Amino acid sequence: MKYLGIILFAVAAFATANGLAKGPENGARSPKPQWMKNAVIYEANLRQGTKTRDLKGMQLEIPRLKDLGVDIIWLMPIHPISEKNRKGTLGSYYAVKDYKAVNPEFGTMEDLKEFVRTAHTHGIKVILDEVCNHTGCDNAWVTEHPEYYARNEKGEMFGPFDWTDTYKLDYSNPATRAAMIDVLKFWIREADIDGYRCDVAGEVPTDFWEEARTQLQAIKPVFMLAESSTPSLMRKAFDADYAWPMKDVFNAIAATKGVNKYAEEKKLNLPQMTAADIPALIKRQKTEYPRGSVHMNMITNHDLNSWEGTEFERFGPATAAFAVLSYTLPGMPMIYTGQEVGFDHALAFFEHDSIQPDYTENEFTAFYRIMNALKHHNTALGTDERIENTNFISTYDPDVLTFTRQNGKDKIFVTVNLSNTVSPLSFGRREPYLVGLRDIFSGEEAALPKMLQPWQYIILSTPYDGMTPPPAISTEHTTSLSGSYRVKATTRDSGARLRELAHARSGHTPAYKATSETAAAAAATSDAYSVSSTNDVEASVGTSAGKSTAGFGGFNLAKPDTIRKPVKNIRKASAEPKFRHVSK
Repeated sequence: MKYLGIILFAVAAFATANGLAKGPENGARSPKPQWMKNAVIYEANLRQGTKTRDLKGMQLEIPRLKDLGVDIIWLMPIHPISEKNRKGTLGSYYAVKDYKAVNPEFGTMEDLKEFVRTAHTHGIKVILDEVCNHTGCDNAWVTEHPEYYARNEKGEMFGPFDWTDTYKLDYSNPATRAAMIDVLKFWIREADIDGYRCDVAGEVPTDFWEEARTQLQAIKPVFMLAESSTPSLMRKAFDADYAWPMKDVFNAIAATKGVNKYAEEKKLNLPQMTAADIPALIKRQKTEYPRGSVHMNMITNHDLNSWEGTEFERFGPATAAFAVLSYTLPGMPMIYTGQEVGFDHALAFFEHDSIQPDYTENEFTAFYRIMNALKHHNTALGTDERIENTNFISTYDPDVLTFTRQNGKDKIFVTVNLSNTVSPLSFGRREPYLVGLRDIFSGEEAALPKMLQPWQYIILSTPYDGMTPPPAISTEHTTSLSGSYRVKATTRDSGARLRELAHARSGHTPAYKATSETAAAAAATSDAYSVSSTNDVEASVGTSAGKSTAGFGGFNLAKPDTIRKPVKNIRKASAEPKFRHVSK
């Protein structure tokens, strides 16, 4: 038995070394493009996102998105929409009538090509939203290739779930696979797109995706995003998937703390959760997913916005706190149309919505621009960093999430109070080492308060090009001993103003008044710390990075320089939502 154990150990070691062993320890082996590792994704809703509601209108937004710090534009489905069994007047984007055409509602093939060319000129990649699991009910394949479709017990074509405007495809037929791979190759060759966001990817066999990825990669390096939380998809086929499980934790924490208005109104029985459930989820996913898997974090998207409420309805005053986590936890962040200006409206799905985003810059724009600059310049947040670079720190309070991430000289410290009460920030005698770090919003040297206000967040980072410059007048600090060095303490609360705005948008009656003693005191002595109104921000956003301007809650609203400076070193999951085609 002794020698048998040695032999088995040797065989296992050989298999692991040669990539033969099965299980998450093998690691994700998709050929991830270098440009995704510090990337920010922007989901563009063509139907509702601009006044012209088309590709040309969205093309005009590309310079603005570049300035914001967007790296990848994900276009929602561009194809003609089926008329048979159509939902609403315009139908669902996800009921495709013709896979090789552009919906006239959005423009022409040349419009798409020009959009891609313009994006590429600005250094932005473009991915299309493709629907491979099902087609619209009058797709040409229904009559020309009925053998492509799955059948029910009566031998009839059928739609998945309650999506009555679609028919499900049959991937046991090799001809179906070949036809769909041909579609995926078509848009890369014809329009020079850079990859796909694949709708309900978990409903399509994994081996199809792996075969498709190999053939697409032979054309050009692509980025593949799975709308799924299926570990097997991350082994070879996809570069990132949806962080649906983390979204569920975010929603549950907000509901537990009484700020999830949507859950309250719909009487959803969400589980009781605290900040401690976030590292617990990440720990579990480390055992479920191939090593190196990347999850796309979000606080909203087209499905959530239209069917589960806006981020303000689900998070209220906690909106910015969860947005901070979507950027700083392992993974890659996503912004949905209008999120960058705090757009608070659930967009219609099957009709033209009379309410559209106004992209006039405001506090939310400044917030996301700062977060995007952090993502670009601090390599500790790169997707190629192993999840082990995230170190969760105990603060003796289950509602306070604190962690560091580090890559070489680059380091980030994050602490967030995920509750609606004031919480102590205590580390005992093991306070984190913060020397050399600066607050990304104020530009000040690292400093921590003794107490965190409800939903308060603090992000400290290694300084980087374009970082918010320090204010002209420093706030008062005290110091506390921690081992052999001193940690500065402050009462500054950089996010107070943003939380107040989010609370107002949520429609909740505030259970507290989010205030910053330092901001209030500084307002009496210096304009550099004044809390400006939304109307006043227009004058302060967009100024040079070297000038201190009026801010909100202590923010310096000068733009981080994300354009002129080179980007540094660029080279058991929850069920997926099935609400896309359900009439409200």
